[in-house]
Amino acid sequence: MPTEEVQGMMDIINKLNESASKEPTAAQKLKNEKNRPTTNKLSVGKNATGMLKILQKLDEATTKVTKDILEESNTDIELAAMNKKGNSVKVNDYEIVLEKAQVVPGIKKTFYHIKEGDTVIYKDVALFETAMGIVKSLLFENENKVKKLIELDNKYASALIEAASHRVKCKTITEDNKLDIAMAKQGYAVSKMKDVKNQIKSAL
Repeated sequence: MPTEEVQGMMDIINKLNESASKEPTAAQKLKNEKNRPTTNKLSVGKNATGMLKILQKLDEATTKVTKDILEESNTDIELAAMNKKGNSVKVNDYEIVLEKAQVVPGIKKTFYHIKEGDTVIYKDVALFETAMGIVKSLLFENENKVKKLIELDNKYASALIEAASHRVKCKTITEDNKLDIAMAKQGYAVSKMKDVKNQIKSAL
């Protein structure tokens, strides 16, 4: 199953392909004729032209995203305050420690522990977004937001365990009807994970 990023890219390409394959209107044809260069140029087939347009649009989108990220990294205080070293990220007096742990037998994931000095104040946070949100809330002394983020992260972790359990179960089931049920349950759990993650992002 493709990731959200891959699925998004596939959707973009499909839409661009649909757009490129549409027959131009009479007005568009006339406009194209008027704008056609008079100089000799390399002959390109219809399929190649469509692909060229797709690649150009993807290149423009990629360039813009890269530029936005670079600009954000230069101006965002949160990114500038980070000091990554080894398996941890330091933000002012706080440190987020990354640690791989088993979700269910056979499936591991990175979890995050938040330390203040040598003391672990929050352990086994499931999402990096949550960990950063907690640290940011601590810096601004917003205890209510910390509680909200912890609550949502626990919901995410529960859905994660549920999805991982069904995924492992799917590998051992041989009967079609039971496999369909297990896959449906896994899909529902993944859907809950996405929903909670969106809630966490909205709460940041």
